[in-house]
Amino acid sequence: MQRVTFFVSIFLIVLLTNGTHSKNPGLKSRITSNGLNYAVNVALDVLSKDITNKAIPDQHDKSGSVSYDITGHHTEP
Repeated sequence: MQRVTFFVSIFLIVLLTNGTHSKNPGLKSRITSNGLNYAVNVALDVLSKDITNKAIPDQHDKSGSVSYDITGHHTEP
């Protein structure tokens, strides 16, 4: 069983490293600062719409001699 695992591991390593050294890659991409800014703005819009008016679960805990209760919180737009 160990021998099979060893050969499978070696095969996968050779297979995965062989493709990383190709001279003619199938796809090249570049992200510009404008593209990155656009992605950040879209992500912020999606996340802000997703978390609006969501209830935050109540938290009750104790740390050393201090105990705390956080209840009734929610997000606002």
